[in-house]
Amino acid sequence: MVQLVPPRPRRGDITRHAAFLAKRMPELVKTSANGFRPVIQLDDGWMPRWQRWGDWVANEFFAAGLHALATRVHRHRLEVGIWLAPFHVAADSKLAEAHPDWLLKGNDGAPLVDPRLSRAYHILDPTHPRAQRFLDDLFRSLRRDGFSYFKLDFLYGAAYEAGRHDPEVTGTQALRLGLKRIVDAVNPPGKPEKAFVLACGAPLMPIVGLVHGARTGGDVGIPQIEDGKATAPQLGFPLILSMARNQAARLFLDRSLFAVDVDVAMAASPQLTPDEARVMITIAALSGGIFMLGDDLETLPADRLALVRNPNVLGLVGGLTQELPPLWVRRETDGGAIVAVYNWSDAQRPYRLNFAEATGAGGTFAVTDLWSTRRGGRARGVRTDTLRLTLPPHSVQLLKMKPAAAPARP
Repeated sequence: MVQLVPPRPRRGDITRHAAFLAKRMPELVKTSANGFRPVIQLDDGWMPRWQRWGDWVANEFFAAGLHALATRVHRHRLEVGIWLAPFHVAADSKLAEAHPDWLLKGNDGAPLVDPRLSRAYHILDPTHPRAQRFLDDLFRSLRRDGFSYFKLDFLYGAAYEAGRHDPEVTGTQALRLGLKRIVDAVNPPGKPEKAFVLACGAPLMPIVGLVHGARTGGDVGIPQIEDGKATAPQLGFPLILSMARNQAARLFLDRSLFAVDVDVAMAASPQLTPDEARVMITIAALSGGIFMLGDDLETLPADRLALVRNPNVLGLVGGLTQELPPLWVRRETDGGAIVAVYNWSDAQRPYRLNFAEATGAGGTFAVTDLWSTRRGGRARGVRTDTLRLTLPPHSVQLLKMKPAAAPARP
């Protein structure tokens, strides 16, 4: 799925983005051969007051209503998505005022306040029958309005251990119960699944089997709000490094449990150098799962827009995830390394271990087989630059490489 994420909406922005994409980036406004679908997503900020979560009603910028918005986007051959934090309820929201009994309770019996956030938010109790009906009605209505992509954020709140309407339900069970109500509302059981559900801010294992995609790391472009207006997001190479680490650690989950979401790719100028932008876009394009663009594409300089339009890179989006890499390395402080060479396949495979790839530098190393039963491992001799291995099916060679002097020539 190609998801195109605009900044916080201004009047008419999302439909203007859709028209821009259809005209200037037609390579994205199409369904790819492997079934990935283009989506433009309405992000946080569409409710009556900034981050007054729980009052899920469109604000004055969408006077014609969400159905009219979705219809205009569909004319440009794009699906339309929407962001919600379905279990979080702002303390000053109408929902919190009208239905305090629908909320999780703290030890003092008062509505629980999420300790992780700087603003006061309560948590909807997924075990309360009326809260369940509220979720049913909300998501069925959004589905009827034409939304087919649902980004559900801050889901962890439903799993808090707290006072519930049903005290026998654990936090994990409550999260799954509430999430299943939402999923069934947008994809009714017994009918073909047409809506895509993305989970964010969620413990990963409890959501398996319910959602289609999941965020596997933190935000990489942090929105900034000044005097109620959106400004350039906080962005820099440390956040890109975090994005890369999370992708490396969790890429194996992609399409085995759900589609992996590494967050947005951006070509932002001047926050990123051109090289840094290429790094970020490459990470997202190779994630295998969801690919999101987070820039205001209409205002990007031409050279930066060219980065996100590069057909060679876009052609990688949604490609099948490759098998796990055969070479895994833990480098040591002495210049050596612990090296694992895997054969994940069903057939015997040769492998040529390149020392420069494993240690960061070529040269001569004493090689030890650590899977030997001998204390300290079995010495495999002193080798220079490369080592040829033969691996049976479903096997591994675990080697220790220690810098050594080159053997004397006879």
